[in-house]
Amino acid sequence: MSEEHGHFEQGRWVEDPEPAADAPVIEEQIQEASRSVQKAIDDVVGLGHHLFGTQEGREHIERKARAAGADLSRAINDVAESARRALKRH
Repeated sequence: MSEEHGHFEQGRWVEDPEPAADAPVIEEQIQEASRSVQKAIDDVVGLGHHLFGTQEGREHIERKARAAGADLSRAINDVAESARRALKRH
């Protein structure tokens, strides 16, 4: 029993509920993560254009980077949707 996580009510210890996450802050973090993913993809594609001398090499790295970015974006969106649902329940 820690007073930081609860309080006495009518002589009994009552656990305090977990504080709800602030929806605007979460939305901001989701948007920032999405921007970071897009920047990372753009950076890898740009690097590929400098490193690979052939069109085939540049296209290969671009396809791989965009596929990885799409997977990561889907994961971010899935987590974000779960967070939104959790916030609505509170």
